[in-house]
Amino acid sequence: MLTAREALHHQATHDALTDLWNRSAILDILQRELDRARREGTPLAVVLADIDHFKKINDTLGHLAGDLILRDAAHRMAQNTRPYDFIGRYGGEEFLIVLPGLAEGDPSHRLTELQHAISQKPFLYLNEPIHVTSSFGATWVDPDTISVVDMIRRADEALYDAKAFGRNRVVFYTQPSQSDALFDML
Repeated sequence: MLTAREALHHQATHDALTDLWNRSAILDILQRELDRARREGTPLAVVLADIDHFKKINDTLGHLAGDLILRDAAHRMAQNTRPYDFIGRYGGEEFLIVLPGLAEGDPSHRLTELQHAISQKPFLYLNEPIHVTSSFGATWVDPDTISVVDMIRRADEALYDAKAFGRNRVVFYTQPSQSDALFDML
């Protein structure tokens, strides 16, 4: 049984709906893992995951259906993470996933597995199946990464690309080439 202090700590660090880390806690974890990755020279992946067309779910089926989908999606992803991975509710229908030790060369299987945890099986609301997909944007620590904000910005750019390319996919952040940067300046 949890002591009162442990219960208060849990309440302060976890999202009430999903029971995942809350935004503040997952950002603290990301900072700690970013510091560790730099110090030890180990890989670190950061992912922003988003439930596709979530507003439509809330608008057509109601917020109770949306809450159920958020809770179940969180549970499905949490069941498919490694013991040393971290997942938190970043905001609304977005999740921030911190994956220490996930090398850049071999990530697609791991991330696709997490993404498919949401879309493979319909959610049930009032005994009716609801098919839900998700989009993931991923990035890794590199020498140019200077902050948690950079990591999130890069993951967010990749997530935006996942949405722009049709949703229901994992997209990895790529550095803009010098020619892209020159083109953007014109």
